Amino acid sequence: MSQKNRKKLPHLNVSAGIIRKGEKILIAQRATADVFGNLWEFPGGKQKEGETLKERLHREMVEESGVEMVDRQRAQESRRAHSWN
Repeated sequence: MSQKNRKKLPHLNVSAGIIRKGEKILIAQRATADVFGNLWEFPGGKQKEGETLKERLHREMVEESGVEMVDRQRAQESRRAHSWN
């Protein structure tokens, strides 16, 4: 398929958190019916309008894992581009 005929991919701002306790790292398995069902992921998700990185990450941590972020200053931003065709 030529470049000009390709469907434009959506641009999403997402976050993920890595929660570590000693040698253990928290990961979650996606629901079977979800996109990429049964795969493993770090807690996180899409940005809501007006949210900062730290607000989004805290909200998603609580929603997905029940974990409260105590030290929000440690949140860091890293930008990556991915394409799933």
